[in-house]
Amino acid sequence: MKNFIRSRPLFCMCLCGTASAFVCSFLKSEMIFACFCAFLFSMLFVLPLKFELRRVVLSMLAFAAVMSLSFFVYYGFSYERACRLNGQTLTAECTVLSQSRKTSGGGLTFDVRIKEITSGASDLPTGCKVRLYCDDDEKLNLVPSAYIKASFTVYEAEDNNKFDSDGVHISAYAADLAVLSPFDFGSFAYQCFKIRNFAADRIEFENADASAFVKGMILGDKSGISAVFLNKFSEIGMSHVMAVSGMHLMFAVLFFDFILSVFGAGYKLRALFSFAAAALFLVLSGFSVSCIRSAVMISVLYGGRLINRFSDSLTSLSFAVFVILLLSPYNIQNPSFLLSACATFGIIVFSRMLSFARFFRIKNSVVKRIADAVFGSLSVSLSACIGCLPVFVLMFKKVNLLSPLSNLLLILPVQLMFYTGFAAVLFPFLSSAAGAVISVLYKFVSCVADFEYGLRYTSVTAEYEYFYPVFAVLAVLIVGAFVYNSNLPEKRVYPFVLGYAVLCCVLFCVNFVLSKDTVTVDFVDVGQGSCTVFSKDERAVIVDCGGEYSDNLIETLRFRSVKRIEAIALTHTDYDHIKYLDYLINSYEIDKIIYPHFADSSKTEQSLSRAAENGTCICVLEDDISFDVLNGAQLSVFVELADRLISDTNVSALYKLSFAGSSVVCPGDMDVYEERLYLDYGDALDCDILLAAHHGANNSSLAWILELYSPRYSVISVGRDNGYGHPGGKALSRLEAVSEILRTDERGTITFKLDKKGYRLA
Repeated sequence: MKNFIRSRPLFCMCLCGTASAFVCSFLKSEMIFACFCAFLFSMLFVLPLKFELRRVVLSMLAFAAVMSLSFFVYYGFSYERACRLNGQTLTAECTVLSQSRKTSGGGLTFDVRIKEITSGASDLPTGCKVRLYCDDDEKLNLVPSAYIKASFTVYEAEDNNKFDSDGVHISAYAADLAVLSPFDFGSFAYQCFKIRNFAADRIEFENADASAFVKGMILGDKSGISAVFLNKFSEIGMSHVMAVSGMHLMFAVLFFDFILSVFGAGYKLRALFSFAAAALFLVLSGFSVSCIRSAVMISVLYGGRLINRFSDSLTSLSFAVFVILLLSPYNIQNPSFLLSACATFGIIVFSRMLSFARFFRIKNSVVKRIADAVFGSLSVSLSACIGCLPVFVLMFKKVNLLSPLSNLLLILPVQLMFYTGFAAVLFPFLSSAAGAVISVLYKFVSCVADFEYGLRYTSVTAEYEYFYPVFAVLAVLIVGAFVYNSNLPEKRVYPFVLGYAVLCCVLFCVNFVLSKDTVTVDFVDVGQGSCTVFSKDERAVIVDCGGEYSDNLIETLRFRSVKRIEAIALTHTDYDHIKYLDYLINSYEIDKIIYPHFADSSKTEQSLSRAAENGTCICVLEDDISFDVLNGAQLSVFVELADRLISDTNVSALYKLSFAGSSVVCPGDMDVYEERLYLDYGDALDCDILLAAHHGANNSSLAWILELYSPRYSVISVGRDNGYGHPGGKALSRLEAVSEILRTDERGTITFKLDKKGYRLA
């Protein structure tokens, strides 16, 4: 250890600072204890050392203290004051930081920096960033540097506790918005926007899908890519390709380095052009945190060599991580940042061990360079997968078994598409040839993605009982393989690769057994609204799809690895029950959408027309009917008796899903008048789990109808501190008398499992 610290003092200093940030991020205001923990971490390096290394040790302690101080300055002057804004309404003049874009819920979102508050919340930190959401307006197209005046209401704490890579940590809904100035031509943000638009115009080829794919990689603009295609890429473990990151910036640097090396340029000239390439890509990518990390690493690596100073990859990585955390400490909890850092660490540590090019003895220099590039991309990709594994296990609680295979098959064509698109941006005369090459490569990528997407049971989630122990064993195997191969012949890497493949096969089989004959029921926490997801064998049935928080619905579907939706069943068409219908239609293949004939179809007309164009069957129900769904389950619809209450605003269809002797009832916003009619159904409404009608309103869930339901559990889908008074005290009393009550505003998403053994709360 003594020699390690002497050879890499900067690495050790930055590591102490990073550890301090990690401790502080969880302790928050407990600054003294956090600094004490950072001190103890530093002492792990001190104890085995002799006194002559005191300077390095003192520097390590100083780095830890600086990071702790930075964290608590940031916490005290930004985060804590910002959280006091939850639920407040204020009016402010703001500068727009990002171009407005559509959200999955159909509205618009953009980031702003507050310049002056004209009313409300005078204690807001100077220059605070806010992510604004507003209703979709075709005339509203905001660009960076625009100056606006907006009245907005800040969301509650659950949303504001998310720290994005750009530091935006306050989300708000803008009810009133006026544009004071459309843009500032002299601003840096507007010039970067113009450069991005210029590059986007250069990446316009005959194949529109291929053009959109390349724009996503180079510019981070995924608006033109089919949401279905993005879902496929995510499910096969290649979502990192479409998230502009340090990998893409490195592609840009290697592009210049390769061209200059072909013409015999010296190392210093190539290093200077690498700096220029990194700066250009930072502008094109919108200065994402992972690109900044990569740019700092490149600056340390190339800069050190330009001045004839040694700088290894571990040192440059640790310094980049330290600088980013110093500027925005909460990035320590940012998944994008952690994935970027862990992937880079994996590449540094494991890429040499997985360098398959060493197994071939190629004498021809040209062929050898091509082989090195091909096998280098494969080893780097696999190493990044290994490095990211802890983040996937601990933060996402899900691991995709296809990710290594996907990277082996797709990373090279994706890299070639990036190089070709980048060349088209820099050299317009290559546009035609670049378009042809990219079109061919895109067809190959699409075919592979479709094939892998068709495979089943390829993801393992934390619901698997031995999820964490299995991957703890895998971590030990990986570390052991690295130590084992560090001093032994090169071909000893084969046992590691074979062991990893065998483990994936075992997990695949276990996942298949555990997933078989089980229906998962998720009452998704969507705030004030309703959304219930029934999933089995990577297929789903969704009853209602409304609410306030789209992320929870999206994350639930991805966590369940849903690839196809057999049915979307709407109880009625109030906005809090249909808000994310557009998102589902655009993102998934849907067999059918069903809704009662008395629902107001004008609210969903455009969405249903688009779904019909995609091949979805639209079923308007007038009679009670049952559908076979999810390979063994039955979805029953009760609508006939509701005909007598068409004029009532809360009239809803009632859905009952039955599987293996257990059942769940979703009655929508049914009120007392409809419930009285539904008493005629008798025992047909008996269920084990009930979604309380109308979010637990007092004018629903009569004692008579509850006797027919006779549920063991009653779930109330409701938003925290909503303005409707849901759930009502009288309804709660009636529900408590017959069942155990579970509320989404208290517990978040509530999950049940239905199988041959019965039903259970997960």
